Amino acid sequence: MLQPELLSCDHDRDAEKSGRCALCAETDGGALQEPRLWTYYHKPIIVIIIGGLMLGAGAIISLLDSFAVIELPPAIGATCFSIGLIFVVLGMVWVPIIKDKLRRKGQLMRRGSEDDM
Repeated sequence: MLQPELLSCDHDRDAEKSGRCALCAETDGGALQEPRLWTYYHKPIIVIIIGGLMLGAGAIISLLDSFAVIELPPAIGATCFSIGLIFVVLGMVWVPIIKDKLRRKGQLMRRGSEDDM
């Protein structure tokens, strides 16, 4: 069980009453850190990896089916291959969109800081 002295907030009594009190102290005086690139690019990277795995699986299934090593419906390999290819293309198109978005966001932030001066 949490001890009452750990739950107390000396800096904001209203936050304590409403239950929105932070248990951890603020670091660096509350300065915000710039998010890492992984924050922006993790989704397209995951989509590209999944698409590559499906594309590879579709190619292997198609090759094994064409050499009569396994017996599967012929559409299975082609379906996995085409869905994997769609995922890879989607991820590769998504990356430049994010780059452009970050570039524009950076310009807007710089423009906003120039207006303050």
